Amino acid sequence: MFHLSPLRVRAVCIAFVCTLCAGVAHAQGNPPASEIGHATNTLLDLQRSNRAAAAPQPIDGAAGTYAYQRYIDSFKTPIPQWFGTMSTSGGGNGGGGGGGGQSGGDLAH
Repeated sequence: MFHLSPLRVRAVCIAFVCTLCAGVAHAQGNPPASEIGHATNTLLDLQRSNRAAAAPQPIDGAAGTYAYQRYIDSFKTPIPQWFGTMSTSGGGNGGGGGGGGQSGGDLAH
């Protein structure tokens, strides 16, 4: 004959009751429209349409020439297959430029 200890019987009963009380999954209706969503969509439409954009600002000759030369020179360096970290220290490196390793000035050359 099969015998269950009182502890096992209690555990099975609790599991059975929990299963019965679990409720059935059902589809929920769409949430009500929010004014926040409306405002966000309006701002995104304004950004897409470019209606509030400022007039284009020209770049003076020297700065434009320098920027274009840096752009052209960027193609001289092959893209690495794996990007590692530039930091050589073991410390955390938050949003700032600290933490050791190369500085921004070192990377520009």
